[in-house]
Amino acid sequence: MPLLIALQFLTRLPIRLPGVPTPEENGRSLLWYPLVGLLLGGLLLIPMLARAGIIGLMATTTYVRPQGMVSTTQSAATKSKVTVMAIILTVLALWMLPDKAVMLLLLWLALLVAYRAALNKRLGGYTGDTLGAGVEFQEVVLLVALAL
Repeated sequence: MPLLIALQFLTRLPIRLPGVPTPEENGRSLLWYPLVGLLLGGLLLIPMLARAGIIGLMATTTYVRPQGMVSTTQSAATKSKVTVMAIILTVLALWMLPDKAVMLLLLWLALLVAYRAALNKRLGGYTGDTLGAGVEFQEVVLLVALAL
């Protein structure tokens, strides 16, 4: 069920769930975000990095709308989950793109640090909309860097 929740939330696929997910179920769905990125295709690694990146933002940045959609799932985005995902994605990057993995991973981290700083300066944290924009921003920059 967590995978279906992630698919419904992150895509426009017509996923029908048996009911409204609980906050705990939404939290468990976070671990599936990178896999949804993989399923979305493209150059495989880039969507996975971008979706894992927003979980990193959730784990390290304040949510500015206490009543927003993300408020119930933020507590599930822990630094330990982010660490596990980062290790897995680093191994995948080194395997999939051995010549460009280090450059891509360093750029990804720099993007996240800069985006987080901009969110904190401008808004005092993040919203669900800024997470979605963050995915698009990461994908565009990383794809351009990979093409160069």
